[in-house]
Amino acid sequence: MYIDPMFDAPIAEKIALLETSLQKFRAAGKKLNDVRKLLQVTFRQKLVKDVAKYQKSKSGQKKELLFSQEESIPKTNSEGSSTDNPCAFLDHKNPKNKVEQFAVIARFRELKDGVTSSMRDDFEAICTACGINFERDKFSDDMKHGREAGLFSNGNMVAGFPLSPFGQKYVDLLPDRDAIKALKKSKPTMTEKSKK
Repeated sequence: MYIDPMFDAPIAEKIALLETSLQKFRAAGKKLNDVRKLLQVTFRQKLVKDVAKYQKSKSGQKKELLFSQEESIPKTNSEGSSTDNPCAFLDHKNPKNKVEQFAVIARFRELKDGVTSSMRDDFEAICTACGINFERDKFSDDMKHGREAGLFSNGNMVAGFPLSPFGQKYVDLLPDRDAIKALKKSKPTMTEKSKK
């Protein structure tokens, strides 16, 4: 950078010092970005361990965890889908969107733990452990869309979000999209009067 000799010398020195500081800051920013990526990987690994520890402490009498990444051969139910590992269950069911992912997670929890509804933290823990992006600020909208699609019954952040009987059938039929189409056709549609 050219500095006019007419400038006051202390100002020119300050500008030069500022430029040097900016160069150092940019170099540190690149290093900080690398550290951020390393911390993300470390945080994810710790989160998976913490989720497993939480589930173990919550289940009390149960000896096995809700899921484990080390399971190479998951147990299967009569339909051939895994009921011990949520990631394998999601892979088998092959949901196409966020609402279907949440329905599959809720059905997994029903089959695995016998729960009737799932909380936001339950969805988030399984999504995080399975490498699915969980957008906490959009969760309410996703559940609203799930209710509109008929997959979830009325629920809330306090009581949780139960799958509807239609939602259970829907998830049980996945990944068979032809069977899903037939199920949707057989679903009674709401009249305009009841929508209001």
